[in-house]
Amino acid sequence: MIPVWCWGETVWNSFFIAGMARYCLFLNLTWLVNSAAHKYGNQPYDKYIEAKENAFVAFYCHGEGWHNYHHVFPWDYSSSELGYTFNLTKVFIDFMALIGQAYDLQSAQPEMVKSRKLKTGDGTRLKQMGEHEQQLFCAQS
Repeated sequence: MIPVWCWGETVWNSFFIAGMARYCLFLNLTWLVNSAAHKYGNQPYDKYIEAKENAFVAFYCHGEGWHNYHHVFPWDYSSSELGYTFNLTKVFIDFMALIGQAYDLQSAQPEMVKSRKLKTGDGTRLKQMGEHEQQLFCAQS
C-alpha cells in the first residue's frame, strides 16, 4: 500500500512490481546459488569438488556465491575468508551477534585456510599468500 499512498501507483502495479516481480527475482537469485556457484568460477580451496567461487553470485546474493569456501568449511558462519567483501549476510550475522541474537559463531583460522589452499586448491587465490607459501604450492603441483 505504500506505493499507492506515497507516489500514486495503482494497486495492481504495486502488487505485481513490488510484490510478485520482487518475489520471482529473489527466487531466481536463490536458485542461481545452486546452479552458477556449482558450475562457473574458481576453486581456491578444493579443486576436487564441484562448488566454485563466483563473485557475480556473491554480489547479487549477498555473499552466498563463495561456495567453494562454504563446502570446504561448512561450519564457518561467514561462508568466506574475504570478510565483508560482497558479504552482507556476514554483516547481518555480525550485527545480530553484537546485539546478542547470534552467538557461538565459528570461523576457520587463517592458517587452516592457507593449508587447505596449498593442499587441494587450484592456485587462484595464491596472491593473498606470502612468497614462501606460493613457492611451496608451485613445488607441490
